[in-house]
Amino acid sequence: MNSKYFISLFTLVTFLICIYAYSPYIENYAVTPKWLGFALICIGLSFKKPKKTTFDLTHLIWGVFVLQFMVSALSSYNIWDSLIRTTPLILAPIAATLLFQKWHSIKRKFESIALLLTFCLVPLLIFAFIKIYFLWQLDDFNHNTTYQFAFNFGHRNQFAQFLTLSIPFFFLGLTETKTTWKKWVLLMTLGLTYILITLLMCRSVLLVIYVIYPLLIFLYYLQVIKKISLKLFISFFLPLLLISLVFVLTNPFHFSWIDRLFETNFGSGNERLRIWTNTFAIIQENPIFGVGSGDWKIEILKTPLAFTQAEDSLVFFQRAHNDFIQIAAENGLVGLTILLLFFFFVFRKLLKTDLKPSVKYSIAGGMLGFILIANFSFPFEKIELLFLLLFLIQFIPGKPLQIDGKILSICRLMLSIIFLVTSLYWYQLEAQYFTFKQYQKIQILKSLNQTFYSIDPTGMPVHWYLGNDLYQRQHYKAANKEFKTALKHNPYHVHILNNIGSTYLNLNEIDSAKVSYQKALIINPIFTETLMNYAALEFNNGNIDGALDKILKVRIDKEPQNYKTYATAIGQVKMAWLIELWDEEGFENFLIAHYKQEEFAYEIAINARKTGASYEDELRLYYAKENK
Repeated sequence: MNSKYFISLFTLVTFLICIYAYSPYIENYAVTPKWLGFALICIGLSFKKPKKTTFDLTHLIWGVFVLQFMVSALSSYNIWDSLIRTTPLILAPIAATLLFQKWHSIKRKFESIALLLTFCLVPLLIFAFIKIYFLWQLDDFNHNTTYQFAFNFGHRNQFAQFLTLSIPFFFLGLTETKTTWKKWVLLMTLGLTYILITLLMCRSVLLVIYVIYPLLIFLYYLQVIKKISLKLFISFFLPLLLISLVFVLTNPFHFSWIDRLFETNFGSGNERLRIWTNTFAIIQENPIFGVGSGDWKIEILKTPLAFTQAEDSLVFFQRAHNDFIQIAAENGLVGLTILLLFFFFVFRKLLKTDLKPSVKYSIAGGMLGFILIANFSFPFEKIELLFLLLFLIQFIPGKPLQIDGKILSICRLMLSIIFLVTSLYWYQLEAQYFTFKQYQKIQILKSLNQTFYSIDPTGMPVHWYLGNDLYQRQHYKAANKEFKTALKHNPYHVHILNNIGSTYLNLNEIDSAKVSYQKALIINPIFTETLMNYAALEFNNGNIDGALDKILKVRIDKEPQNYKTYATAIGQVKMAWLIELWDEEGFENFLIAHYKQEEFAYEIAINARKTGASYEDELRLYYAKENK
């Protein structure tokens, strides 16, 4: 087969995998199928001997980073879950390197690559615009509805990021092609991509496409077209840039979309600031080697998460939404330093190379875009995003290290086979777990390999589900054992600590139950389920003030269905106890007249939570108002 057709076919399939691979039978529908596709691509490419062996200092540094990541995973609470996360870190660079080796000697390679990417993306672009048109017609196109545009990327933001990192390839194709119709095709694709990214309203990529890319394009034309001078830049482009920045930052006409872009007091902006602050606290605990690969989602639970979606312990953050901060937390300053060295030497290599300006600026744009995205998202986890970056930087020539090409080829092939097998097995486990979640059949979960698949995509250990099943069937000792096993995989999960407390309570081990409830409330002082359970424990053991202390901490807007019953019963006993305690005729008669009224007892509980006063103080305030 002609070498250009061979590599074009493999590149086309790789792009199709990046954009369209998915499976409806697993929760990570946009992740594991792409791992499998990339593993097959790597194996297929490994059998054709390359004309050029590529392995320089940047490849070595990346390998050291991955090795350190894997070593760090060995100290994780969930070793296999952490190790499997190295899949994109290994398969993406292998695929990028093998594809580059085949493209290296082909003329007009960037034109061909850009057209292949265009062929794959255009159907999705057209479909997205049709969908936007109908939403617009229904007057239903807004920031919230843009989240429908996840397609096979898992999230709208990842789709926007893929489009953004595709732009350098389109620009390279435009600058290299000599054919008019190809220029028009690439130019139209580039324009449509820009428009769609803008409509998707993802803040991080808007910074890339409207700040980083335009600046680099201007510098490129400044270098290539001599007519554009520094004087023109100072007199026209610089004022235009400054006026645009002032307009966007001040928003004189109060455009709502500009307000949304820079608002940080709500939603993801506020949450990210808070979890980044908490992540720095995690880094300080283990600054050198980190807490272990994959453990950020566990360690973050012990930090204060008020005013975020996670404050009620119903939503659990899985990522810091800043890859560099998360790597510093999980892999320490050692891991972060190695990664930063990788980018440093890539940029150093790029600056020293004699590549054409179009290639140099395109690669710089792709790298800077990826780095900016990594400060607000998690592109290192997404194999399609990582592949676009690594494929682009392969075209920077470097000084190869003296390593036997055959050994390199064998290593790449073996790694590809290993990760094909592990990805297949992981897919099987994910499908098994997904079936359990769909049908809630505990036998499916019992047959799952709980050593390998120890924690689900939300951070909940699978042993917690097994414990819940035993608890519901009143096998409290066995349930307690399962919950304790779950706790080893996530020691700061309040649902696990709460359930351990409840098993102890049913086993009449009151002191142990209190300890577990207290641990849960140290992690999250407003966790409703534990507050309710602890209040019931204190009430049943005659500690009325202790029961009131817990029940009055339940937020009014988070009351469970049984709250009124609990609060009323505890309040009535408190009033009966006050009748016996105090010898104040007026106040005593007031309590006698009201303590059997359930609505009154509940009203006092509401008022006490609103004011922060004690139950007795609220009773006295009510009494004082009634006797004015």
